[in-house]
Amino acid sequence: MLNIFKFKWINICCLVAIFPITFAILPTDIDRNFNRVSNLDLPQINTTTQDFHNRLFVADLHADTLLWNRNLLKRNNYGHVDLPRLEAGNVALQGFGVVTKVPKPLKSNRNDNKTDQITSLAIAFGWPPRTWNNLTQRAIYQANKLDKFIKKSQG
Repeated sequence: MLNIFKFKWINICCLVAIFPITFAILPTDIDRNFNRVSNLDLPQINTTTQDFHNRLFVADLHADTLLWNRNLLKRNNYGHVDLPRLEAGNVALQGFGVVTKVPKPLKSNRNDNKTDQITSLAIAFGWPPRTWNNLTQRAIYQANKLDKFIKKSQG
């Protein structure tokens, strides 16, 4: 009986130790796999072209960046949008999508509302439990994330 008791406590201690590590590493790994950026060297741009680009009003009207646990104020080597890269690309307007539900499998011609991939993502990424099964709370959570980044950026 004592050996079984010790064995259970060892298992519980291992789970308690592994749980936070898993949830600290898992979201970044998922993000890196879904949002790869190629490491191709960019071509050199002549000054005439760069000057022209700097005068443009560049707009990107869709990014699902708020879905991921990423610091938008820091340049990342994965994902497609962060403030340093937006500034470097002279992006004047960035539209952020608010993802509340994604069916599985995601089809281009027809989807149903019976499945939802965001629930497992929200749990794995440590979103508050109120977001796990509530689409409105997911939207509010992502909007609040963006608002926090805006305030931290100080303009």
